[in-house]
Amino acid sequence: MGSAVQLSQTYHLRIAGERLTVYKKSGESYEDHGKAEFWGECGHVGLRKAGWLAKHSGARRIALFKMGIAAKHFIEQVREEVEPRYRPPSRISLFNFDDIVIEEVTEEISEIPARWYERYEI
Repeated sequence: MGSAVQLSQTYHLRIAGERLTVYKKSGESYEDHGKAEFWGECGHVGLRKAGWLAKHSGARRIALFKMGIAAKHFIEQVREEVEPRYRPPSRISLFNFDDIVIEEVTEEISEIPARWYERYEI
C-alpha cells in the first residue's frame, strides 16, 4: 500500500448538478508554461482516453484513479495501448482504491489513509 497523502487545499465544485471535490497538494503548481503538471482521471477511464492523455495532454504526471479493479489486467492493457515513449518511468500511475472507502469517507478529508488504495506505476 502507498503512504498517506497530506492535502493542503480543498476545492468543492458543482458540475452538472453533482458535487466534486478536488485536492491540491502543498508545493504543486497549477500549471507549467501553459501545460498541466498533473492530470488526474477518475472512474470510467477507458484505454483510448488513457492513450490520448499520454500522447496529447502534455502533463508531466498522469494519475488514473479506479475503485476495486483487477489492477494487473488494467496495467497490462494500458501498456499495450500507450507506446513506451509516452509512458516513461513514473509518468503514469494507477491508484486503485479499496471498496472500504465508501464506508469510511466523510464530508471533509484532510488525509487519504494508505489502507484505502494501492499505487502502481504503469
